[in-house]
Amino acid sequence: MKKIAAAVALMGLSATALATDGYFAPGYGMTAKGASMLLLRDGTRIFFEVELPPSPYAIYLSRTERRPLTQVWTASLRQRLPAVPVPLLQPDPDVILDLQAAVGACFALVGYERLLDYADPPPPPPLEEEDAAWLDDLLHGAGLR
Repeated sequence: MKKIAAAVALMGLSATALATDGYFAPGYGMTAKGASMLLLRDGTRIFFEVELPPSPYAIYLSRTERRPLTQVWTASLRQRLPAVPVPLLQPDPDVILDLQAAVGACFALVGYERLLDYADPPPPPPLEEEDAAWLDDLLHGAGLR
């Protein structure tokens, strides 16, 4: 029997995937009880007792053996996504996942550049005014708007 060591999920505002007992929501087609979870999340944040720095995105790492403690990295639209550790089963050490490279590879594999209409506004949550202006300039410069 194979065991899930870690699950990585990129989620939007409407996703509710992390339950208090450590399962992914059934809509994701998997459960990961006993697995570490790495989540890239925009929109509504998971509740923490301490206030996180303001940023549109957060990366959460919930290690099985450290729950309920969670590591958090914040991310901005205008900065490269970080490389983060992904826990494996003991005794194997963490592996480093370059999130920006992973998202770029998924984007290229699926061919999103052919599927997206860059004239449309970005999906929710709404961007801050400065980020929206930066994105508009970037898309104009690339001839996509």
